[in-house]
Amino acid sequence: EYLLCQFVEVISSSSGAPVTLFLDDLQWADSASVAAVNQLLFTADFSSSSSSSSLKGSKHFFFYGCCREGAIVKTHPVWKVFLRAKLLK
Repeated sequence: EYLLCQFVEVISSSSGAPVTLFLDDLQWADSASVAAVNQLLFTADFSSSSSSSSLKGSKHFFFYGCCREGAIVKTHPVWKVFLRAKLLK
């Protein structure tokens, strides 16, 4: 989780272009992978020269995730990420 966050932070801060992470087939994601994505999207704090910020509000990071329709049920680890991102009610 930490290395993924650091990798994205370095790439997004050193490049003028936005960083996009696209993950397909999220229905096959295991708990560790979901935890890494959750860390990256919601709790990663990165220090910059002016202040500390989160990638969640960054204009240089975009996340796209796809899954098969109907494949993510309430017991799937991705379900909690969807809820936290307010994609589900």
